[in-house]
Amino acid sequence: MTIAELEASLETAALESPGTPAHVDALAALAWELRARDPQRTVSLSREAEAIARGIRSPRGLARSLLAASAGHFRLSELVEAKAAAEEALSLYSSVADQDGEAGVQNILGNILMARGDFLEALRAYERSLQLRASALDRRAEAATLSNIGAIYEKLGDYPRALEYSHRSLALAEEIGDQTRIATALTNIGIVNQLLGDSASATAAFQRGADAYAELGDRKHQAKCLNNLGVVCRDQGDYQGALGCYMAAHQVAAGIQDPETIALTLVNIGDAHRLLGNREEAGRTLLESLEAGRGAGNATLEMTARTELGTLRLETGDHDGAIEQGQAALDIATRCGYRQWIRNAHDVLAVAFENRGDLAKALSHWKAGQEIRTAMLKAQAEEASKSQKLRLELERARHEAEVQRLRHVELARANAELEEAGERLRRSDLEKSALVEQLREKSSLLEQQTKEDALTGLSNRRHLEQVLDHEFQRARRFGRPLTVLLVDIDHFKAINDAHSHAVGDAVLRRVAAVIRGACRAVDAVARYGGDEFVVVLPETGVQEGTRIGERIRRDVEALAAGDSWPSPPPTLSIGVADDSGRTRPGDVVEAADRALYEAKQQGRNQVVVSS
Repeated sequence: MTIAELEASLETAALESPGTPAHVDALAALAWELRARDPQRTVSLSREAEAIARGIRSPRGLARSLLAASAGHFRLSELVEAKAAAEEALSLYSSVADQDGEAGVQNILGNILMARGDFLEALRAYERSLQLRASALDRRAEAATLSNIGAIYEKLGDYPRALEYSHRSLALAEEIGDQTRIATALTNIGIVNQLLGDSASATAAFQRGADAYAELGDRKHQAKCLNNLGVVCRDQGDYQGALGCYMAAHQVAAGIQDPETIALTLVNIGDAHRLLGNREEAGRTLLESLEAGRGAGNATLEMTARTELGTLRLETGDHDGAIEQGQAALDIATRCGYRQWIRNAHDVLAVAFENRGDLAKALSHWKAGQEIRTAMLKAQAEEASKSQKLRLELERARHEAEVQRLRHVELARANAELEEAGERLRRSDLEKSALVEQLREKSSLLEQQTKEDALTGLSNRRHLEQVLDHEFQRARRFGRPLTVLLVDIDHFKAINDAHSHAVGDAVLRRVAAVIRGACRAVDAVARYGGDEFVVVLPETGVQEGTRIGERIRRDVEALAAGDSWPSPPPTLSIGVADDSGRTRPGDVVEAADRALYEAKQQGRNQVVVSS
């Protein structure tokens, strides 16, 4: 049914059978359909349905209402509320033996847990959903859940399993003729194969994905698949093939006037011409790419174009030109805080100065590049340690599940085999635990020093800057929103002066706990300095960020009733800003700071959005 038909059905139910199961069903159906386009109304409608269902003691209607509420809260990033609603709905669907409803709840619960970073629990929820959907022969939903499981394994760096689930999703999508799911699965398969170094399989997947998106009329994703295809060709040394793919991607992007994709394909075309020895054409195209990147307001593309131009100038013996382009790229990268691009610019400048005979400057740039490489490798090692630990937990959970299955199937016959498997598992766990402990010992000291604020347990300012830089680049690369909150405790100096610094420290810790508790696992919360905190909200627009800020402000204000708070109780002033129109991560924080200053000027204890 369409939204209009569901609205009409609800109106009829409200008039003809108010307060009945039919009224509950009409409310829940409309709430569910609106979950993506209007999640706030989804929550409102589902809560109305929930109240009626509880009053008339309708467990099935209550379960549907809670399922819709969970979906709405999830879209609003209210993960605590979403999880609570999903868990109650799961219990109700189980009590009435509704496997279809239980499968839907398990999938949403998996989404919630994945957003919180609880990958092991998310995987368990997805696998339960998969079992139920396979049993019910719900092929479309089963394909979607398989794709979700593949996404978890890709995040963990377990590419073979990610590939396995992506292929299973593709097979189901092809069986039922779901073209959108087919195109998505092919793209995921291409990316994972590229990470695995299987160029032939990646090429086949990207080509099929581009054709599928073309058939759907999705030109933007078609261009991205063609561009990825060109990258695979380039990595194989097939520069002519790469050029053809980039040109095809550029033609599609130009047809829909997508400025960022146009700039990206141009810089790749210029790179391919350079590798083919067409230096004049490479120079012309890279300059065109530079202008396109500026026009799109994308600093990453501008830096890439300048770095490629610097490399081209090196190849033609124009050392001064290489230095000019390399320095320009370095200036932009430094201003934006992009470490990878800073490193690339230093590499170009080191070679250029060496070729010109200025060995002192060459050495200086080489050392600067090496320092950045070392820092990036340390960060990668920390992330690898975390992923390795989680993969070990997943493997152990699978072992335990297999043990349980064998016991239920044929306990008497399998007893000796189970003992042997258990012993192998114990030995394996001891070896893996020792490995994890070694990795933890090596990284714990560095992690403690570089990431955590000792007083509050939140991220420190240095780690915040790294996270903000990463999320800013990610937001630009994928066109997703990013919002930052700057939080300040009102009259904090007066608290220290009147009650001692020990009381002030206690206030800082409690406020930090409130802010952390109001945010998602994917959000970054840091102590910015003194009594200021910064919250980085990925995948979040300014309106939603304002709502989160208001919730934090209210939660702190609500603590005033506690006996342990100093008098008068502290309140918060909060500035909100998003990345729209900003050229570097620091611009977002500065905009939030200006909004915070306005909140202070307007009387404190309020949330103000940057104008």
